Amino acid sequence: MSPWTPASFSEEYADAAKPKDDFQRFVAELFWDDYPGLVAYQTGGRDGGIDLFQPDQGVVFECKFTSERGFDAALKRWKEVKRHFDTHLTANGPGQSQYAPWFSPTPRITTYLFCLSHELENDSRRQELEREIRSAFVALSARAASLGHLSAIRVEIWCWDRLWPKLQQRPELLLRWFPKLKPPGLDPLDPDEPLKNNFRDYLNPLRLSFMPLPELAVADILAVIDSEFTGLVLHGKGGIGKTRLMREVGLHALREGWAVLLVNVRLCKTESIAQLTQRLAGARILLLLDYLESCPGFDELAAQIDECNARGGHLRLLATCRDSYFAQSPPETLGERNLDALPHEAVITHILEPVPEAERLRTICGGIPIFAVFVRYLHDHKQTDSLRELLADGDFKQWWKKRLPTASTLATGAAKPSSRLFAAYPCADPALDALEQRCPPTGELHRALCQDGWVYQDEGSGLWNLAHDLLADRSLLDELLHATTRRRALRQILDDAETCDFRDSALQALSRIAAELPDTPWFALFQERPEQWKPCIAALLVSVLFSPAEKLRLLEAQAEDRERLAAVPVIANTLGFIARICSKQPEASAGIDQAALRAWLDAAVSQDHPFNFMLTQAVYLDGPRYQAAAQAWLAAHPPSLQTHYLLCAWLRQKLPAEEILSHVLDWLDDWWSSRWATFIFKAWLDATQGQAEFQPLLRNQGVIYFRIRGWLRLDHNRIRPEAEFVFASWLDATQDRALVQDALRDWLAVETNRILPDAEFVFKSWLNATQDRALVQDALRDWLAVETNRILPEARFVFKSWLDATQDRTLVEAALRDWLAVATNRILPEAQFVFKSWLDATQDRVLVQDAIHDWLAVEINRILPEARFVFKSWLDATQDRVLVEAALRDWLAVETNRILPEAQFVFKSWLDATQDRALVQDAICDWLAVETNRLGIEASFVFKSWLDAEGERAFIESEALHWLGHGENAVLSGADFIYRAWGGAEKKLPAPMLSYACAWVRAHQHEKDADFCITHVAETDQLDEQTVRAILFWCDCYFSHPEAINRMGRLGNNLLALTANETITVWEKLLMFRFIKADGIHEWHEFKRLQRTFPVLFRLALRDGDETNLTTLVRLLAWCLQETACFDSDSKPDKGAARDETYPTLMALLLRRMKPPTRPLAQGIRECLAWFDTWTAEEKAQYCGELRTELQNRIVKGWPHSEP
Repeated sequence: MSPWTPASFSEEYADAAKPKDDFQRFVAELFWDDYPGLVAYQTGGRDGGIDLFQPDQGVVFECKFTSERGFDAALKRWKEVKRHFDTHLTANGPGQSQYAPWFSPTPRITTYLFCLSHELENDSRRQELEREIRSAFVALSARAASLGHLSAIRVEIWCWDRLWPKLQQRPELLLRWFPKLKPPGLDPLDPDEPLKNNFRDYLNPLRLSFMPLPELAVADILAVIDSEFTGLVLHGKGGIGKTRLMREVGLHALREGWAVLLVNVRLCKTESIAQLTQRLAGARILLLLDYLESCPGFDELAAQIDECNARGGHLRLLATCRDSYFAQSPPETLGERNLDALPHEAVITHILEPVPEAERLRTICGGIPIFAVFVRYLHDHKQTDSLRELLADGDFKQWWKKRLPTASTLATGAAKPSSRLFAAYPCADPALDALEQRCPPTGELHRALCQDGWVYQDEGSGLWNLAHDLLADRSLLDELLHATTRRRALRQILDDAETCDFRDSALQALSRIAAELPDTPWFALFQERPEQWKPCIAALLVSVLFSPAEKLRLLEAQAEDRERLAAVPVIANTLGFIARICSKQPEASAGIDQAALRAWLDAAVSQDHPFNFMLTQAVYLDGPRYQAAAQAWLAAHPPSLQTHYLLCAWLRQKLPAEEILSHVLDWLDDWWSSRWATFIFKAWLDATQGQAEFQPLLRNQGVIYFRIRGWLRLDHNRIRPEAEFVFASWLDATQDRALVQDALRDWLAVETNRILPDAEFVFKSWLNATQDRALVQDALRDWLAVETNRILPEARFVFKSWLDATQDRTLVEAALRDWLAVATNRILPEAQFVFKSWLDATQDRVLVQDAIHDWLAVEINRILPEARFVFKSWLDATQDRVLVEAALRDWLAVETNRILPEAQFVFKSWLDATQDRALVQDAICDWLAVETNRLGIEASFVFKSWLDAEGERAFIESEALHWLGHGENAVLSGADFIYRAWGGAEKKLPAPMLSYACAWVRAHQHEKDADFCITHVAETDQLDEQTVRAILFWCDCYFSHPEAINRMGRLGNNLLALTANETITVWEKLLMFRFIKADGIHEWHEFKRLQRTFPVLFRLALRDGDETNLTTLVRLLAWCLQETACFDSDSKPDKGAARDETYPTLMALLLRRMKPPTRPLAQGIRECLAWFDTWTAEEKAQYCGELRTELQNRIVKGWPHSEP
């Protein structure tokens, strides 16, 4: 057993005057659920050997309090019982009447539980005692037939080591029977709290029954509390029933088997929570904290609760506070419930039910339930005169004011006695005595309030308290609302608080009403006497009276004591809150002295604070400055729940991930399966995204991969709402769908998950990583069906990712229309991504045109660097300059915009859409003046667009040549745009650019798209052999390309640089594909190119003496000539062109040939000459009659013996 486990049920732990009697009552309560209807017999003396009896089940309990441990002491107590049995269980019947149940057939005793207040040595000794008792009952059964059933009686020994584990399952009993186990400052809620005849009785259902409402169902509230990790805060204005509701929930929790404790903030210690969960291991525990404002160490309390829960505890907190406090310091880890809007009129009607004139009084209560309780108190205490006066006044404020001393004798502006007194509660007798000496009427008023029951003394603390702080609030406000006298009255109250030592109470009282006293110079008032308030620095820092900047100034006033104060947990936490404001709410940090804050944080991080909230916020504020302190804390503290807050801060601030990798892995060793692991996974993945050195951790069997995979394999994890962080970050970091796909499918199958507002990050990441719509389409449809989702500003991520991934407008169009209908959405700076994706996907201007107009009307939007996406997409989709022209002019007027590398997309889209160079010419000039721009690949797009828009070549010629001459730019794929655009604009590439273009052709001869650049290079005279061969290679590779014949034909005399064999082989391949595979030649320009190419090829064949290739050429020429018959009359080739160019040249070449042709060659020549037969006699004579005749004679006569 643990050192705090009671060794026995003894006076030391039970804290009772009669431990023997208490033990019997304790056993009865412990076994009540198992044996309902237990009857308790006399606790001492003549009980017939029965302490407790359950007649329906025939179960008897004998409860023996022993002062010694062990078998011998237990056996001694049993022998005492046995001696009585031997005397009174006789053959003739019971020796005394109280032993009659042992003989009775109905109810028949079947089970005997012998309970001991001490423990036995071991289980074998327990079994030995059971045998001893059982054998005694067997012997007794033989005495009479009516005792025969005792031979089969079931005997159980319940010694302390068996009772204690059972007691741990009933925590509400444990703390009540063993109050010394209760940690300091945690008091069990007493369901049977007696009435004390004061106003506080009305929190007790014995005095005033609770009215359940559908909105106030205590069972539902307890369920909400249980569903939260830390608990719930009930907040609202004063007097609406927060405390009563909290207590009712606590009572309900008690009935449900929870251990319920009230937190006494004055006595609760740092270690109390851990002690409680250790001593009530396995129990459900509910802590009730009334008036959160009075708990300056709440953040540590919440952190302790979280830590205990993370370690397997089941601890929840239900707290109350005013709206004003909640608005300034909302607890981060607790849920919240605002009670202001509940139907308080129904509650008031219930409270006033037995009171005469209830309807009139209900109106006077003004919707504040506590006023109805005041009325009920007056009624129940027969204060009819007071009720009559209240009805006559018709207003609680006036009625209460009349009951207080008048201020007619006070100096002008001085605080009234009532205000001075009410600012003191709660307080002790010495404070009241000191105040009475300063202001005698306060003593008389205090005694009168006590007599009427409006003030009571707490039995535990001895402090005097008002029945309700709303009474003090009304009195203080009645006086302090007058601005002309407020400052003097406040000085009086603060002076009383200093002198009479009730500073904390005064601070609480003033904090409650501060929201209704705007423009009150609180800081100036307290600074008038700073020395007197130094001891209360912690209370000042947690009050709502001061801004963050003023709180820091309060600390600076004690800078000489910085090291000591920085060690105080409340002060450290305040520094953490101020740092968080500076890092996460810059707009709220105006006036905060950053240098002073860092000086205080420097002092605080050097202290050994067990909780790291302040250090975590310091890292968020200035990561590099507090990097070493964070490392020291991580090294000094074993991994715990709160460790992950600091690890996440480190990673989110992009501090070196490798320096805390070991701490991350150590933490995951213990916490990998917890819900908080999602935050570590997300922070790590986001921080290391794209860093190659950490990729092994994410690959199969890498440590992080292994932990994430294990986390997702747990069914309860993969459907947690928090799993969205894992899915989104993993996909963003790795684009690997395999690890998360199945888990994500299960997560989306949970309806509450897929309609979560934050689910949009999952949709975004999945679509961006996979472009796979199937997995998320149905879930996304459900998400968009929720109106609040589809108009969220963050819905823009969904629209963008869906459109980018699918180009499908159908799913998102209606939702996007609703989103754009929200004025604040359509002018968001980030809305430009939505416009871009919509236009890129649909080219539909209608849906977004008005929204873009509004967006561009916002000056800060139109000059954003990212506005370039809007300009580009709009121009690309619509070619409409009107909507964007003015905004684009403003955008280009910003120097940093027009020299952005990406500005080239804007230049290109504008020029392509408008061909208007004037708007962008100066900007392009500035853009090209930036060395990284003019030499980057993007410059090629600018040059091309400028030339496509018929811009002056001189404007960019030197820049283009400079770009081409840099590094490998000339052969980059993008350089093709320059050659094509330049060639298209100038019809011929200039000499410097031609050499670059030739290099480009040689580098890209394997690519089909190289044909555009080849067009402009091929027609150039005197190309180098490598370039000619590269172009020929391209024609060979892409012989089926429609332009292949044209590209080879453009080479003309350049082909003479190659051999006849390599050239004519490719030519034959091209023509054969056109004549055999394709459908012939039907365009005149193509035929003309053919005619011009043949003479060059003939020269090559004759030059190389290649008879085979010459024959091939002649036959190909004949086929081409025959193809001309396919031309219609409008496009028929001009015979003159053939006469002038092809045939005279061909004939001359053939006539110069001395060697007779082979038969195939001679046949080819005849086929070509046959084309002459289609000419008229005049045409034959005019153009080449003699050449034809000579060629014909050579074939017939001159070469009579043609080679075979």
